[in-house]
Amino acid sequence: MRVIELFCGAGGMGLGLTQAGFKIQKAYDNWQPALDVHRANLSPWLAPLTGDSHVRVSDLGDLTRAAPDIADLKPEMIAGGPPCVEFSRAKRNRKEGKLADLTAAFAVIIGVTRPRYFVMENVVDAQKSDAYSRARSIFKFAGYGLTESVLKASFYQVGQARTRLIVVGCMGEVDGFLDEHLNDLKSPRPMTVGDVLGADFGVDFGDGRGKLYWSGPGGKSSPGTRRVDWPSPTILRSTPWAPGKNYLPRRGDVDDVWRLPVPTRTQFARLQGFPETWDWDPCGGKTKFARMLANSVPPPLARAVGQCVMAHSRGERPAIKREIPFHFEEWLQEQGFPTQRIYDTKAAYRTVQQYLGPATQAPLETAIALLDRIPAVASASPQRKSNLKKALRLYDECVFDLIKRGLPPFETQHYDIPEDNGDPPDEDGWVTISPKKKRRSAQSN
Repeated sequence: MRVIELFCGAGGMGLGLTQAGFKIQKAYDNWQPALDVHRANLSPWLAPLTGDSHVRVSDLGDLTRAAPDIADLKPEMIAGGPPCVEFSRAKRNRKEGKLADLTAAFAVIIGVTRPRYFVMENVVDAQKSDAYSRARSIFKFAGYGLTESVLKASFYQVGQARTRLIVVGCMGEVDGFLDEHLNDLKSPRPMTVGDVLGADFGVDFGDGRGKLYWSGPGGKSSPGTRRVDWPSPTILRSTPWAPGKNYLPRRGDVDDVWRLPVPTRTQFARLQGFPETWDWDPCGGKTKFARMLANSVPPPLARAVGQCVMAHSRGERPAIKREIPFHFEEWLQEQGFPTQRIYDTKAAYRTVQQYLGPATQAPLETAIALLDRIPAVASASPQRKSNLKKALRLYDECVFDLIKRGLPPFETQHYDIPEDNGDPPDEDGWVTISPKKKRRSAQSN
């Protein structure tokens, strides 16, 4: 699958996506040192294009220049992490300005290019921003279903407690379409510094915390003493620095912090998920390296997201045991269907559940449209397709009928809807109806 990277940085997102099977067409960024590192490491995976495989765009916010260039490439996916500095908790008295506007610019490029998928990464607090609210409206207007997940990188093979907002969009899908895939890949326990750097790393000071090491504090009250048997704290620009001679130990520090081992540049990069062979020499110095590393998407996290997108594109779903809704079988019996037809309908509905997952409960026409996109369904016989769609239609009839009659399992709530839907209004002109009934009845009417 062809992908274009926006705000590509040093290549963390690109590396993870190539490992998941994607092919990078072009990578865009406005910082040349980061592009140099990206090019030095990812050139072998770049799709063959005429000219330079990396395009340096001075301002991705200049949509009249950037959007047509990207749209002409017709990528199947666009991925990137717009600048997060104006959303980050680390910035006091933050205000949304030109950098925050790049999040909305990312959405406009998606809306113009219309790839099947997109992936956007940012800090968790971006969800509360006006810029993301505008971007989300653009995504929805363009027809994308969204999976908006807050993922902890340490549960996706990264030895770091980095938490990020990952937004994945798919054209024509329902919201939450990738949740089960992401949960399925989540590890049962977080990865630790010791898992990444080995059992010999660190020094035991005998204080009961096991082996310890130094990681540059992220705030004035944070200690620099860290445990090897925990994930690394989130890597910031201040992280890859040793304690200065005037450093005053803080609460949680050992007294002699200068005895603590400080990870090398390569080791810090490994804690971010980069391989030991990653070439950082083109970055041009430790300060630029620290900035690049802090801004990078951990490659294993990007790989996990990419693997989920790939599985979804093939119509694959996690092996989750799904139960036929009890009210469906009872309703089929109530309609007088023969035993064999009930059996066949349940089998077909169970297959639909496996293909669509949570989207099985989407409005009927949406669910049918999504079913038609599943490769295994597209190649099935006309009779097979018909049976699967009949099962969906019967379930839709079941739900509408039970809601109309006020029967379980649907909870009742009040909604102001037209009186001519068959339900008697109360004295205030309201009818008792469930949320699902309102959606289904509006669709059926």
